[in-house]
Amino acid sequence: MNPIKIPYVSLNTEQTLWRDVATNKLRYASSGFEDILAVPGATLHMDQKYDPAPLTQLDAEKGDLHNAQLVWRALKGLTPALARENRLWTRLCHSEALPYSRDRWWKKAAASDAESLTQLHCFARTRNQCRDDNAVARLWWTAFAAYRLHPSDFEGALAALFNKADTRAAIVERPWTGARLQIGREIIRALQNDEWLSGKDENLREVMKGLNVSAAGVAIEACVGNDAEALILDAVAHAKAGSATRIAVKEGGQGKGKVRPKKRVKGRGKGKGKGKGKGKGKGKGKGKRKIS
Repeated sequence: MNPIKIPYVSLNTEQTLWRDVATNKLRYASSGFEDILAVPGATLHMDQKYDPAPLTQLDAEKGDLHNAQLVWRALKGLTPALARENRLWTRLCHSEALPYSRDRWWKKAAASDAESLTQLHCFARTRNQCRDDNAVARLWWTAFAAYRLHPSDFEGALAALFNKADTRAAIVERPWTGARLQIGREIIRALQNDEWLSGKDENLREVMKGLNVSAAGVAIEACVGNDAEALILDAVAHAKAGSATRIAVKEGGQGKGKVRPKKRVKGRGKGKGKGKGKGKGKGKGKGKRKIS
């Protein structure tokens, strides 16, 4: 299909759609919004163009990685500034991407949750909603991050971002540490090369905690090339050491054949002294006693 100008809904149309989510249940479930979007003035167009065909191929059953590739193919020429336009994503989620949005986010949800889920995933009224919640926009922003980090290995970077929930959060959602180009690039590289790091969300979480401390502010901005790589490798090494220590402590306290530390037993005496206990000596008795 030949590229056409990118559509977006008028402000009045967006406000009407938002207000009428509850009364449009049947439209969201099956009939769609073609008649509303076809009303003169309801749909406007940007100067930039896109290919709508990939958006009609979105399939919730095939996962976020597959669908992000399709969204990127359709909207690769979109700029980050335009990608923050709520009315663009509202238009797409009420037209080409409506079947996908429905299947992905609220088709199997309880009826009581359908309205809130529809508003969350079919609109993009806030920065976070645009980046993290809108059914189509979140895929575009993840693909944009992958392309920016590794244009020569876009698919590999995109796969790494979608591998674990915390990976996307660290790179796409984190406003400073993971969002820095050099740091983000090295995190992706480490995820691709280190099975421990990519194995569990909690492992990456510990690495990011360390980076928040060691690489905040100016330190991050100054990191380029080998410095950025060293920073990430050091954070990974510290996280691994901490993980190994926690495992050893846990096994030492709960493993078979291991001696568990005794619990401290509170004394029953009422008197004052330097220790607790009922016996003679330095413990507490029922009153004060001198110690010679």
